[in-house]
Amino acid sequence: MFARKWFYKLGPMIKGSLRFRFFLLILLAVLPGVLLVTYSIIAKQQVGVSAVILILLSSIFALWLDGHALILNNYRSLVELAKRHSSGDLTARSSPNDSSGIFAELAQSFDHMADSLEQHMGKLQRLANKRETVDQIVNELTVQHDLGTLLPLIVDKVSILLDTSFAVIALYDAARSELEIAAVNGLQVPERTRIRMGEGAIGRAAETRQPFLVERYDLWEGRLPEFERYGLRSVLQVPMIHRDQLIGVLSAAEISPMRKFDESDILLMKLIAGTAASAISNTRLFEETHRRLQELETINAVSRVSRVAQSLDEMLPILLEKTMSAVNAIMGSIWLYNPAEERLHPIVTNGIPPLTTSIKPGEGMIGTVFSSAQPHFTPDWREDRLTSDSLRTRIPKGLSGAFIPIRTTWSTIGVLHVGFRSPHELLEHQKNILMTITEMAGNTIQRAQLHEQTKRQLERLSTLRQIDTAITSSLDIDNIFQILIDQVVTRLGVDAACVWVANSKQQTLEFAANRGFRTDALRSTRLRFGEGYAGQVILDQGTIYIPDLKTRYMNYLRSESFDEEGFVSYLAVPLTAKSQVQGVLEIFHRSTLKPDPEWMDFLEALASQAAIVAGYSRLLEDLRRSNIDLNLAYDSTLEGWARALEVRDQETKGHSQRVAEMTMRLAKSMGIPESDLIQIHRGALLHDIGKLGVADSILLKAGPLDDAEKEIMQRHPILAFELLSSIAHLRSALDIPYSHHEKWDGTGYPRGLKGENIPLSARIFAIVDVWDALTSDRPYRKAWSREEALVYIRDQAGKHFDPQVVDAFLSLIDSEVADGMGAETNPN
Repeated sequence: MFARKWFYKLGPMIKGSLRFRFFLLILLAVLPGVLLVTYSIIAKQQVGVSAVILILLSSIFALWLDGHALILNNYRSLVELAKRHSSGDLTARSSPNDSSGIFAELAQSFDHMADSLEQHMGKLQRLANKRETVDQIVNELTVQHDLGTLLPLIVDKVSILLDTSFAVIALYDAARSELEIAAVNGLQVPERTRIRMGEGAIGRAAETRQPFLVERYDLWEGRLPEFERYGLRSVLQVPMIHRDQLIGVLSAAEISPMRKFDESDILLMKLIAGTAASAISNTRLFEETHRRLQELETINAVSRVSRVAQSLDEMLPILLEKTMSAVNAIMGSIWLYNPAEERLHPIVTNGIPPLTTSIKPGEGMIGTVFSSAQPHFTPDWREDRLTSDSLRTRIPKGLSGAFIPIRTTWSTIGVLHVGFRSPHELLEHQKNILMTITEMAGNTIQRAQLHEQTKRQLERLSTLRQIDTAITSSLDIDNIFQILIDQVVTRLGVDAACVWVANSKQQTLEFAANRGFRTDALRSTRLRFGEGYAGQVILDQGTIYIPDLKTRYMNYLRSESFDEEGFVSYLAVPLTAKSQVQGVLEIFHRSTLKPDPEWMDFLEALASQAAIVAGYSRLLEDLRRSNIDLNLAYDSTLEGWARALEVRDQETKGHSQRVAEMTMRLAKSMGIPESDLIQIHRGALLHDIGKLGVADSILLKAGPLDDAEKEIMQRHPILAFELLSSIAHLRSALDIPYSHHEKWDGTGYPRGLKGENIPLSARIFAIVDVWDALTSDRPYRKAWSREEALVYIRDQAGKHFDPQVVDAFLSLIDSEVADGMGAETNPN
């Protein structure tokens, strides 16, 4: 009992696991003494061993029972504490006197764990609360469709969510590359304050498109003067980006040194900025869509009024009302010009009485707009310089206005005026809707003054215009004829038509174009003058009209299959231009055709244009023949020049013709366009034309030339250029005469051109020229063999010659050898 009391008295004084070890030490220290005393008692008293053992066991059991009770109590306390924690009661803590030793350590561990969990749960709860707030903000932003409401709502929510003093939204103006303050909370910064990209914290975030945090804004060198007076301590800027497009910058600022923005604030701002960017974009889209819908509704209403109204008196008041409503005007008027009086009159007014009964063109605001046919927008109608002095005092103060000319296709017929309370800035889309409405009004008035016959005439004039455009913009006669014949069938409402062109030399009609036929019989047909209906038209130069072909059968002198067409009515008109019949236009219909005078007039107009096309056809054919003859004459002349040069220079006899032919073959093999080949051929023929300016003593010298003579000889490309450049027709052929002595590596003459700076035609000719020279006899050497010449040309690839042209030349030589054409350019 003493040991037990002593243990309980000392136990609480010993902490942790030391208390358990101390208990074991006491037990081990006391137990030997107890055993010794027990042995002495047994020896003296001669007590039975069994009794002694019973006493010892009883003492040990009592001691164990006391210790077990102590452990069990502590264990139950810990279990109860754990249960309270697991049930969610993180405020539960162990009692300082409830346990001792290792159980006390366990209890303290439980307390520390509860403290940590309680802190983390608090953070999680705060985050959850913010997340719920963000969700609420997102929901509120997404339902807004008005920027005037949305932007202040965003800055208010930012201030609440981040618990900060100030918040700002700056929207990006792509046209000016600037940011404009659009909404503020807590600051007195004027809205529409502009900030350039890269300036200040807002401009920096916009330029980098990354969050930008300034912890000590009051010490930051990049701060803007507009924000100096607010004593900002720290600022956080986050760009608003939607679909990779910068919308603006969302800003939060704080003046308290105790409030510092951290990563969680940046995360929240990025989340809000993304939502705000999407909401702003969607709102803009909604507003634009709504605005366009209103414009379309206005235009549709104006159009509907224009269609339904029976007169201008009925239509114009409704037109003015719809226009004023579209731009929120408080007044308006429509003025129309009276040509007989040469004055403008107010036909209808709304919201303001007429200031005068009439105005001359050029007089005052309305007269000036009418005369200039240009719109005018004024912020102050009364004080505007265009306002006439006689009307200035009658105009109420504080009115702005828009004055738009009302125009038709040909002229200005009036002026539309709408007015507003000043100050009022007319937006661009409002100006556009006014322009659209006035155009519609002009067209409506024009349509009211025209009747159905005029419309038909306009359609037919449009057809003639299309044909005329085709005639004046194209030299493709076949295409022009097809356009014309398509318009004939479509506009005249017939089943088929064809055009014949007269060949006066052969006295025949030749097929030009057709449409609507089931067979191709006409394409292979040629009629002599006087044969068939078309032949009669050529001779008589008059129109033939047959309502029913069955009553006046005549052999068409065409294929038998032509009868399968099933035509009933027929009409043919001569194509006459400048008192000459150029051809015949035939009309076919598979039912009875009854043309009226208006239809016949239009047919005559179409026939006149067909005659022009036929005349152009004959003229172009004559021009083609003349051009061929002229080209042949040019080529003959050039060949004569080349032969004259060869007569002078006996060592190059036949050289020009050979190299010209082989150059053409090589150019064709390299895919040179056909249109360029003729100039290459001419250049090849004239490649040594400059030698006409070289003295015979040098040109005909049998031995090698000295340096001075070489210098003179090397001037012959320059002489060729001087000779040919003055001949316009041969300028395109100058590349070979001027550049065929240039070398790929730049060591040639006369200009030292290098690589692809040398014209391609000259690079092609250079190889052929050397090939012919090497394989021809010269007074100072014998011709080289084919193999020797090919080895030399291969060796000069990349030096003298273009490597790609060398490859093409070698392929040409191989192919010509394989085809049996021979590889030598010089037959000798």
